[in-house]
Amino acid sequence: MSRSPFESKRTRKRSRRLIADFVSPDDCDFEPYIQQPRTPKSSPSVRRSARSIAQKHALASPSKSVAAVGRKLRNILSLPKAYLWCCYEWFYSDIDQSIFGGEGDFRLYLKEAFPTLQTRKLTRCQWAQIRRLMGKPRRCSALFFEEERHALEKQRAKIRLLQRREVSEMDWNHFKDIPQEIPSPLILGTAVTAWLHSKKHARLYTGRIEAVDLAKGQYHINFLQPGIGSCWVADIDVMSCTLQELLPISSFFQHPRRGLSWSSNISSLPPPV
Repeated sequence: MSRSPFESKRTRKRSRRLIADFVSPDDCDFEPYIQQPRTPKSSPSVRRSARSIAQKHALASPSKSVAAVGRKLRNILSLPKAYLWCCYEWFYSDIDQSIFGGEGDFRLYLKEAFPTLQTRKLTRCQWAQIRRLMGKPRRCSALFFEEERHALEKQRAKIRLLQRREVSEMDWNHFKDIPQEIPSPLILGTAVTAWLHSKKHARLYTGRIEAVDLAKGQYHINFLQPGIGSCWVADIDVMSCTLQELLPISSFFQHPRRGLSWSSNISSLPPPV
């Protein structure tokens, strides 16, 4: 069968493998393809044994791994924004731990609106109906943040009122919007971590409480770091170094506090700022 004169000649695609079989390397401008031997893949048992060996080495020298983590953490905390983010994320005063660590608004709404609801396994339509009854708040708006701050300050004021033992059992209904367990006020000599907001010392520092002013919600702290001294710090910026026991609200009603053992120390200290 004859080829048409207008039909182009079929050319072979240049391949390094084909040319390497028929052409010597001296006649080529490029190196011939040489297939490299494949490395055998390790079996799952070999990988598991290698992983176990690495874990044994890590357990054998925990100080090295801890030191490496400490260096990375120190490098991160040296950045001002990262340090400030860690403070806002994990620093909670004793008076705020009971507020933020309790149940959220959605759980409280379920208890008030549906007290007989004994299950949490509802369909999506049922959950959507409950959220529709709650309303749609405008989150991340100026009004929303203002209302949240106002509600937070109101709860803090009620907790301070209970800590001063100035509430009778007749006012029980006014304290339903706060957690049912709150901490007692910190006593003298307690080791604490305080957050100072001054321009010169805007960091977290450790110290011990020298005096307590429950009327103004402040602690006079003597700091351990040199050059800081002692000063009054608000209770929302003071966190105890040890875990404080939470007491039910009923205990603050039943046992009124007649006097404070540290009231005499307040007169000898500088007035709160």
